[in-house]
Amino acid sequence: MEQFLIIATVHFFALLSPGPDFFLVARTAITSGWRTASGACAGIALGNGVFIVAAFTGMTMLRAGSAGFIAVQLAGCGFLLYLGTLFL
Repeated sequence: MEQFLIIATVHFFALLSPGPDFFLVARTAITSGWRTASGACAGIALGNGVFIVAAFTGMTMLRAGSAGFIAVQLAGCGFLLYLGTLFL
């Protein structure tokens, strides 16, 4: 629960700063009206929710010592060895 609160707080502060989402909603509201802009807001919120769920799923699957974590480490090790041989 503590991790969720930390991520939710950081995400909240990130949403306060204007970014591409803000300009998309503002442009949509000006050109197409508030109903269409509400749909854009719902799509943005749904997309954010999908990414949050994906982040938590990744954190759960990649706990230290788990098979997934070891697989990612070995894949990274193999990739670094591959890059090393290319540089040589």
